Amino acid sequence: MPPGFVICAGPLSQVIGGSDRAAEVTALIARGDDEALHAAQQLVAGLAVTDELRRAVLRACAELGGTAGPFAVRSSAVAEDSVDRSFAGLFVSELGVRGEAELFAAVARCLASALAPRVRAYGRASGLAPDQPPRMAVIVQRLVEADAAGVLFTVDPVRGSDDVSVVEAVPGLGEPLVSGRAAADLYRIDVGSGAVLERAIADKKSALVVDGPRVVERVLDPSAARRSVLSDDEARALVALGQQLQERLGYPLDIEWARTGGRFVLVQARPITAIRFAPDLGEWTTADFRDGGVSADVCTPFLWSLYERAFDVSMLASCVRLKLREPEETVKWSRMFFGRPYWNLGEVKRTLKKVPGYIERELDTDLGVAPSYDGPGDRTPLTLWSALGALPTLFALWRDFDERLRLCRRFRDAFPTRRAHYDRTHEQLRALDDASLAALFHGALALQHETETGYFETIYALTNAKLELKPSFEEAKRRRGGDLEYTALVGGLTDLSHLRPLVDLHALARRLHESGRQASDDDVRAYAQRWPHHARRELDITQPRWDEDHELVRELIDDAVRSFDPARDPLALQRERRREAEAHKERAVSAIGRRPLARRNFVERLERVRAFAWWREEMRDCSTWMYALVRRIALEVGRRLADRGVLADAGDVFLLRAEEAVDAFSGALDADEAKRRIKRGRSVMRGFRNFKNPNEVGARHTVAPRAPRSAGGNLSGIACSSGRAEGKARIATTLDDARALAAGEILVACYTDPGWTPLFARIAAVVTETGGLLSHAAVIAREYGIPAVLAVSDATSILRTGQTVVVDGSAGQVTGR
Repeated sequence: MPPGFVICAGPLSQVIGGSDRAAEVTALIARGDDEALHAAQQLVAGLAVTDELRRAVLRACAELGGTAGPFAVRSSAVAEDSVDRSFAGLFVSELGVRGEAELFAAVARCLASALAPRVRAYGRASGLAPDQPPRMAVIVQRLVEADAAGVLFTVDPVRGSDDVSVVEAVPGLGEPLVSGRAAADLYRIDVGSGAVLERAIADKKSALVVDGPRVVERVLDPSAARRSVLSDDEARALVALGQQLQERLGYPLDIEWARTGGRFVLVQARPITAIRFAPDLGEWTTADFRDGGVSADVCTPFLWSLYERAFDVSMLASCVRLKLREPEETVKWSRMFFGRPYWNLGEVKRTLKKVPGYIERELDTDLGVAPSYDGPGDRTPLTLWSALGALPTLFALWRDFDERLRLCRRFRDAFPTRRAHYDRTHEQLRALDDASLAALFHGALALQHETETGYFETIYALTNAKLELKPSFEEAKRRRGGDLEYTALVGGLTDLSHLRPLVDLHALARRLHESGRQASDDDVRAYAQRWPHHARRELDITQPRWDEDHELVRELIDDAVRSFDPARDPLALQRERRREAEAHKERAVSAIGRRPLARRNFVERLERVRAFAWWREEMRDCSTWMYALVRRIALEVGRRLADRGVLADAGDVFLLRAEEAVDAFSGALDADEAKRRIKRGRSVMRGFRNFKNPNEVGARHTVAPRAPRSAGGNLSGIACSSGRAEGKARIATTLDDARALAAGEILVACYTDPGWTPLFARIAAVVTETGGLLSHAAVIAREYGIPAVLAVSDATSILRTGQTVVVDGSAGQVTGR
């Protein structure tokens, strides 16, 4: 970066100071119309800065060698170039500033540019306080006497490619490019390989250059006009520099750069605030992946490879069994964007369009996808002929329901014995020779794939069962006058896998509470050994499991003892929820009336939804077990690869895909290539770790800043667990944040992870930014009988810790007071 200093943001009084025109400027700003603001801007631009500011600037200039310059004097509003708004081109920047008089005049003009009428208009449109100009800082830097300059986008902002960087370059200084006055050469570079995907050389008419004491525009001769500003190697070097900065900051960047003396200088970097996607990309979503899932944060290549293979295999197999796809079809059902997994919503919609009665908006609403179209979207009419044509799919669906339940039972019954073969301690794994460890690793990955595929198949069955129940439920609700709640009907599940550790924890807390003692090391160790496969974030394979993290287990036990309430007995609450669900079911059946076939269909469909909801949690538990066991074995593989010098650390094994780890261990993957892939995996994870990725990507969707919303008023989401609660909000972005919850507070989180389940015993309600009726938070909230509203956009940034919040889990409304 060029050397320089910053005049920190402050009130305009640092310019108008003691001027006798101060009152006039203040009055013009208060008037606020365009004419008054323009007059105020012109007035301030002509005033001298205060003596105090002048002395401070001169001291800073002395460290740069004096005021001779040349300098670049740039305005920089506090709200400018943020993730939410850019203010692009609205403020003043001046180049080639020389001497004390020019410097202070330029500073005044930069500060005055905050008063421009166009700035007020933009601020109102983007949600800033309408009556106050933005607070303005000024950056003063040594002017880079560039022979080339331009802009670097670390992701492609036009096509949405996160593995492609785009470079724009002009000869000379970059101001004509950023102000839109000059055509630029364009280079699209593949970040991973460095391949030049596109090179478009513009016909450049002129260049802005430093000529002695002045900055002048120089006409280019024809040969220079068509000459590439950058070589391919220079474009690659610039992209690599941009990737380093993105890794440091954690989000995609729009970078202004300059070349001088054969080296690149980064002049400015800001978040990319708008990303569009190529028309042929299709439509992809993180729905059902983000609620504590693999898309809740950046995902390791290792975990993604396990997820990708299971999802792609299971989705195609399910579609083929239901007569909706042909087995030879090649469809990519999942992929990564911005370091997070997405699935192919566009292809799922294309598949479901074959089903009579399909309505796109209903599907999007069920998934928590914000429709980007008006009306119902695509739909397939339900006619006699279309219904007859769908009979093979309907019969296949009923067969699939029965077969899936049978397979779930068979798998669960055999699973403890099968997993035991891979349940080795670290000491036992270290004792294995390489060949035995490789065989164990291969077998564990195979069982994990079978487990995960079965888990996904159960999710699909639950989704289909829910869709089958919907018409019967809507009819019963209409006959009851609207007082039936879906969430109350599908609740009342007993012995849920993720509640078993909580039942155990409550019993342990009771014993400790009654005896008046703290948990001993033996208590902690025994509890961790009973539930060794759980973790802070269970779908983050880098996170230690409870059998490795006794400190966390002790904290959970201590919290449970401190907040122990005999009335919150999980078993008693489950029985109460079951009674309520059965009573709700009886009301629904009664509403259907004296129609035996309709009553039987309703009951069968409801029990099928309940069954698959229960089995989904059971299969999730098996999946969690396998992630824990695969993690343990993979770390031993990583340790040995580190001993060979292939990895810097055992944990780097998770920066490889699972099959790459297998090949690296066997020697099939060259050590240098393994290191290159690890480097790229780390770069992606670090480079997008702070990026708030869009829930959906594709031509129908864009990444764009949204105006901030007030913490008061109503927020809407999906009603996922009935009831109403009022209490203090607790904003939690991590489990450590959530552990600060006091009894009766309302948890507000981006998502909840199964590792957060023990906290549900003491909260009054839960609000999340992601999820839906079938997500983990919804299921657990229903079993605890606490209100839940999910998919509330930006809840963690709108609401505040300590704020009084009312959660209506029946209406899907959250009200901040």
